[in-house]
Amino acid sequence: MRITTAAAGIALTGVLFASGPTTAAVTIVSPTARQPGKSLRIRIAGLPTSVPARVIVTGPRGFRTVISKSRTLRGLGSGRYRVSARPVNTSSGKAKVRRKKRVRTVKVTKSKGRRVFLLYVTPGTA
Repeated sequence: MRITTAAAGIALTGVLFASGPTTAAVTIVSPTARQPGKSLRIRIAGLPTSVPARVIVTGPRGFRTVISKSRTLRGLGSGRYRVSARPVNTSSGKAKVRRKKRVRTVKVTKSKGRRVFLLYVTPGTA
C-alpha cells in the first residue's frame, strides 16, 4: 500500500508493508526545495541605499510577496505576475516610479522567465 500526504508545504510519500513486522519508507521534500518553473528578476534603481523600495508582486494561486531591493524570485509557477511599485519617502521628497511603468504585468512560463526594471525618481529629477 502506498501512502501519500502533504501538509504545510511538506510532502510525505511512504510505502507500508503489512505482512509481518510493519515497515515504512518515507521521503520528505523540504518546503524550501525548488519547485518547477522560472524566475522573475526585479531590478530597482534610483533610491538612496538607506531607503527601501516598496514593490508588491502578486501572481497565480495566491502568490504575494513584498520586496524592498533588487531581487530574483525563483521557482515560480507559470502564469501572470503583477509587479506594483509603491511610492516611498526620501529626504528629497516622495520617490515614485513613473505612472506608465508603476504597475507591470508579465507572463512567466515554464520555458521562459522575465525581467522588470523599476526606476524610482524624486521631485526635481528627470
